[in-house]
Amino acid sequence: MRTSVMLRALVLALCLGLTTAKASPGVCVNHQGVPSFALAGKPPAKGKGLTFCEEYREETCCDAKTTDNVRRVAAHMQLGGFKIQCREAWTQLECSICDPRAGITSKTKVCAHQCDAIYRACKDDYFTEDKLQRLTPCRSSDTICTKLSEWADDMGGGQMCEDAGYEVVSAGKSKADGGWCFDGSNVPKAGASQREGQLRWGDCQKRVLPRSRGSLSPGVLRYEGVRRE
Repeated sequence: MRTSVMLRALVLALCLGLTTAKASPGVCVNHQGVPSFALAGKPPAKGKGLTFCEEYREETCCDAKTTDNVRRVAAHMQLGGFKIQCREAWTQLECSICDPRAGITSKTKVCAHQCDAIYRACKDDYFTEDKLQRLTPCRSSDTICTKLSEWADDMGGGQMCEDAGYEVVSAGKSKADGGWCFDGSNVPKAGASQREGQLRWGDCQKRVLPRSRGSLSPGVLRYEGVRRE
């Protein structure tokens, strides 16, 4: 009985350490090829002067320079005659950098299924490379453009997102790891960047504490499938 009580106390102490260790606020990190954040090195805050991507105004790393950059891409797509489905899907992808959970990482994570959806919407439109050799919608000033379906070939949406400078992740794996990936619909509530990556107290107890009485032998601690003797 005493061993069981001591083990439970040890596990709860472990949970407390895990939950508090990850509670420090994230700060905005500049992304390659994108205008530097005015909030770089500081936590995401209420957006000021956003000229586009206003759905993220409650909490973001973006400012006018960032959203001006996205607005230019959207304007080029409209002038270039891109299908409306592609314009909307690609603009959402461009705006994803303004999600506070993306702003605190060096590269935006995009769910694999969302990459596939964008690819389906844009596969018949034309794309090119920017100065950093990243995939970008074709502009009137570009001399060489390729239909997206020919560019990505059989690789599909995952290759498209990677070529555009995004990190492709499985939504299931990201959720299991306590993380996040852009899925085209999850505009966050304020404070989302501080919750990103945190292991909640209840989750920790479910993962660490025994499922039923007697499921742990004295001296053995199981944590997410790992045995420690």
